[in-house]
Amino acid sequence: MNRRDTNTDDESVLAGLERLKIDDSHVNKMSRRRSNRIQEREERRKTLEINFDWFNNNLPVKSSPVKKPTKSENEFELEFDNVHYQRAIMQFTYIKNNEHLARHKKKSSDDIGIGCDCILKPEQVARGEKGCGSDCLNRVMSIECDQDCPLGPMCSNQRFQKYENARCAVFITEMKGYGLFASTHIPKNKFIMEFVGEVVAMSEFKRRSKEYEKKKLRHCYVMTSSGNHLIDATQKGNLTRFVNHSCDPNAETQKWTVNGECRIGIFSKRPIQQFEEISINYQFERFGKDAQACYCESANCSGYIGSK
Repeated sequence: MNRRDTNTDDESVLAGLERLKIDDSHVNKMSRRRSNRIQEREERRKTLEINFDWFNNNLPVKSSPVKKPTKSENEFELEFDNVHYQRAIMQFTYIKNNEHLARHKKKSSDDIGIGCDCILKPEQVARGEKGCGSDCLNRVMSIECDQDCPLGPMCSNQRFQKYENARCAVFITEMKGYGLFASTHIPKNKFIMEFVGEVVAMSEFKRRSKEYEKKKLRHCYVMTSSGNHLIDATQKGNLTRFVNHSCDPNAETQKWTVNGECRIGIFSKRPIQQFEEISINYQFERFGKDAQACYCESANCSGYIGSK
């Protein structure tokens, strides 16, 4: 659903990613007290350098200073240590995997799926090719191979389990609040990231909805899972909660079975260019009382998210 962040209402929103980069070089020297405050703040920031681990959903970790890309690597330099990410990440508890509150994970071997019979020829192995591609029986049925796959580390059908996420970054949009952008080119049919949160029963989500309403939370982030269960990323989740709606999206959600559990991934529908916003069509994936105005600005925009 479209989002507006009240913390950013007092900020002027500039169009284009080039304008979204943080400019902290200017120091207001109108008074000695203010100058000292800014200097102390900068010193604290430098002692807590944040490095983005792109292969772990951009989870900030304390490590060495960020090595920023050169212009030969990117058309524009991304500001990794940006205020948008810092504010966004404080709105929820970051988790890498679903937390099952409604039931425990399935353990029965009957729920894991079937074994595949994919093979690789010696020359394919020599070239570093991976198996379990489009002709893999598991992949055709939207099932990930388990750890007993005969191809072992050469299996390419374990994207959820291996966190083979596309590189993304959080920025502020002009009309929709936060958004998730591609920091590198993403090809078609690429696994972008898994939508994760707390797996709850419908009855629990109804209880939470009333609680969210009392707390005056403007938005909740929920997708239907399997049966009578939902994935609620309102309080716990990852960066996929910042994916906005579009009537002409460049990505979509897909349900996959991974080790007997239903999991939801976001996949690219077409090539996504660097710095392009990642979007999906919410349809009935998200919950809300009334239809909300849509700001996707696509040629076929209906004006509303869902029915009017």
